Amino acid sequence: MTNRYVEAARKRGEARTAEVERKVRTAMETIVAEIQDNDGIYPHAKGRLSKNEFARRAGISLTTLFTPKQKELAEEVDLWLEKLRKTETIGTKRVRREYKERAADWEERYNLIADNLCKAELETQAAEAERDKALAKVQELEQQIAALLEQLRLAGASNVKPFPKGGKS
Repeated sequence: MTNRYVEAARKRGEARTAEVERKVRTAMETIVAEIQDNDGIYPHAKGRLSKNEFARRAGISLTTLFTPKQKELAEEVDLWLEKLRKTETIGTKRVRREYKERAADWEERYNLIADNLCKAELETQAAEAERDKALAKVQELEQQIAALLEQLRLAGASNVKPFPKGGKS
């Protein structure tokens, strides 16, 4: 082989290596963003994030991470996955447990809201009943006032004398 062919092959290899590294970095960023968007849970593959799942998401073959040229990159991926396993909810059992805890929390919140709604409805009904009683009492008092005014009108001015204005009489 001539030197020209060796150089061309080396450049193609470097380009492939750079492309693999770009895909791996992009996949890392995408996965971290997805986990953040889903409250700390990996949303794909039932929450499992293995090296195989990572390679699938990166669009590379799993064997690529085991080649001698990609040894450093594979170690970086391993450390990154280990860090995620410690800090985020990753793994089928952990995700299922987290979902159960969240569902229980939301159920508790729902029950609290439902209880408060029932209390508010009962208080509203009690207030409406009290208002109805007060309105009935007002109506009764208005009728009494009307009857008293009618009695005064019929009685005329016979016994009712106004106080004199301006001093002693």
